Amino acid sequence: MPAISTVVADLIARPRPVLCLDTCDLLDIIQCVAEGKARRLEHVRRLLDRLAHNPDLVQLAVSYLVPIEWAQNQATVLADVENHTRHVDAHLADIHRAWQHAATSLPGPPPGYAGRGLPGALAALAGAVLGWATVLDRDDTCVGRALDRVHDKLRPSHAGMVKDSIHLEHYLELCRQLRVSGFSARCVLVSANKADFWEAKNKADIHPDLEPQLSAVRLEFFGTLEAALGSLGI
Repeated sequence: MPAISTVVADLIARPRPVLCLDTCDLLDIIQCVAEGKARRLEHVRRLLDRLAHNPDLVQLAVSYLVPIEWAQNQATVLADVENHTRHVDAHLADIHRAWQHAATSLPGPPPGYAGRGLPGALAALAGAVLGWATVLDRDDTCVGRALDRVHDKLRPSHAGMVKDSIHLEHYLELCRQLRVSGFSARCVLVSANKADFWEAKNKADIHPDLEPQLSAVRLEFFGTLEAALGSLGI
C-alpha cells in the first residue's frame, strides 16, 4: 500500500481524474440485485471495460480500511443475494402454476436462479473494481483526525462510528496534497451512505456540514457510483 505522498507524486507525473470509493460502493454492486437496481451493473461493467483499454482513464482510490470492511461484510451480502434468488424462484414457480390453471400452460418449467453462482459472479465484479484501486496506506494523522470527529460528534461520525471518517480523512488529505502541488484534474468522492454523507435520505448532495471541507480541496461528491461515472463521462 503506497503512502498518500507516493500516490500524489504518481498523479502529478501522470494526471488523471481521481475517484475515491467507500466500502458501501463495492457492497452495492452485490446488493443491487436484492434492491431491484441491477442497472448499476451496466455502469460498473463499462468502467472495468474502459479501464482495461485505458488504465489512465481514472484513478480509483480507497483507504486502507476499505479492503478490510469489504472482507468483513462480503459474506452477509452474498447470502442476501442467494436468499433473494430463492424467493424469486418461488414466486416464478407460483406464477407458472397459476398460469397452468388459468390459461394455456406455458411451455417448459419456470426458470430457476438459485444455486447458479450469481452471488459469486457479483463478488468477482466488485472485486475487479477493488483490484483497479490504489489502496492508500494508513496515515496516523488522518486516523487521529477521524477520532477527533468521533469525539466531537462531527459527520460522518456524528453517531459515534469511526470508519467512514477514516475513509474521508484519507481522501481529504490526498486531495489537499494534490491541490497544493498544482493538480487540476477532477477529484470525486462516492458514498451511498445516506445517513452520514447525504444531505437527506432522498437527496444525494453532500451534507451541508461536510460541504465546506470538500469544497476546500475541490473534492466533488456523488451519492451513487453511476452518477459519478456519468459526470466523468464514463
